[in-house]
Amino acid sequence: MTTANAIAVSQNEIVEILTNAGLVDGEQATTQQVKNNILFWDSVLKSKVASDTQIYAIWSLVSTNKKSNADNMVNEREAFVAIDIFTRRQPSTATIQNLISEIENQALNKQWTFEFDGPVDYEIITAIYHLNFNLTKILI
Repeated sequence: MTTANAIAVSQNEIVEILTNAGLVDGEQATTQQVKNNILFWDSVLKSKVASDTQIYAIWSLVSTNKKSNADNMVNEREAFVAIDIFTRRQPSTATIQNLISEIENQALNKQWTFEFDGPVDYEIITAIYHLNFNLTKILI
């Protein structure tokens, strides 16, 4: 598997995981969707309006490392993705717990591992909680 292919597969699957978990792609969101949905972005938040919402997520493809190769070809790569959830609500609320559970279920359906990478951060100036999650998958 080439690096380019691993990147494309990883990106497509993460977008599908987040979409199936009920989040809306911030790049595609209408003004109404920004107001009424939990949005996600690839790498950086690109909307001031969305940054004022109660909950949003940012994901980043961190790496696609070679796991095994034969005959000068890479047979497997391990993809590593970080998902950061930002919320003005307590992380223990049902809304946040349900969101985490739904993302995890969708990730597991696609054979990605899903791990919390704590502790939860709290930014006093913005009054926002920051929860980190790591996803990994062996791509063949």
